[in-house]
Amino acid sequence: MSSEVLTIRVNSKLKSRLDQLGKILHRSKSYIAEQAISQYVDENAWQIAELTQAEEEIRQGKFVAGNEVNQYLDSWETPNKQKTPKV
Repeated sequence: MSSEVLTIRVNSKLKSRLDQLGKILHRSKSYIAEQAISQYVDENAWQIAELTQAEEEIRQGKFVAGNEVNQYLDSWETPNKQKTPKV
């Protein structure tokens, strides 16, 4: 995979920590920064996709109302435990 140059500004403390980590891991600052950015982007993309899917399910009415969930949870460990709410 080809790579491109990305210039960013970081505070001196973060740069120093990045330098130290690079020395310990025998990796370049660029490598460590790329790994960190990649992980950040992957995690945020996953969260956005999940939220988008949840919003679509809400629009389609595919959810259980909060009060139904609360009633169900309140019924736990009582003689009148309710059935699990269904979508």
